[in-house]
Amino acid sequence: MTGQDFVHCKNKEVKSEWKCIDVSVAKDFIDEYGYIYLITGETAALVLQNKQDTTLQINYRLVDIFDEIRDYDEGMVLKKTYLSHEKKLALRKQQEKQKIALNEQQIPKEQAQHKQRLTTKYGATMANKILAGKYEIGMSKAVCKEIAAQVMVVEKTAATETWQVRSYWNGSPTYLYFSGDKLVKIAKN
Repeated sequence: MTGQDFVHCKNKEVKSEWKCIDVSVAKDFIDEYGYIYLITGETAALVLQNKQDTTLQINYRLVDIFDEIRDYDEGMVLKKTYLSHEKKLALRKQQEKQKIALNEQQIPKEQAQHKQRLTTKYGATMANKILAGKYEIGMSKAVCKEIAAQVMVVEKTAATETWQVRSYWNGSPTYLYFSGDKLVKIAKN
């Protein structure tokens, strides 16, 4: 450990840099308040020095010194561990940005494909109404299903049918009344 670089972090920012100048190993240590702790596993007392020749002693369980997943939000951490975390974090941020950029490119393409499918199936005017999420008297059941996110048949007879629907755009229920295959009445709850 002697000669290893450490950084003191606060809110994941480096506040100061230190070098380990001495190490002693003990089975217990005294914290900054004077309490003595017995630790399972060896404990290292590290003497660190900064560029202003200020020294301080910190106590670590030996397993924590080399822990690559140690949270470095606050406190002293090995500089190479800090840099490793920063590199991994930067890589994750870059990958997230790439995913977002890819999704932003993909969404308009998928929307265009969806519109084209609807236009082919129902015609341009009806496709625009479906995409707007608006029910109109005279629409078929198939068109209404395209608009609705969730359909529940509430009542059904030989000639009529009543649906409770929830749309993608509005979560509150709407009741649609059909005569045959045509929408004849719309009631918002």
